Amino acid sequence: MPEIRYCNVSELTEDERWRLATEVEARNTARRMSMTDEERRQNPPWKTEDVPEERQIVLRKR
Repeated sequence: MPEIRYCNVSELTEDERWRLATEVEARNTARRMSMTDEERRQNPPWKTEDVPEERQIVLRKR
């Protein structure tokens, strides 16, 4: 399960920003755009993320 943080993006380090779930999703979407339909069917989105779910960070407002 992703880590949940209660802070502003400006308080995060570069590594933490890289691990933001929204950033992981954006990079994954961009990467999957170059895949064929068949490749996308064979590889669900959670298997092509570059940061494992347990290392991702989800921001919540305070």
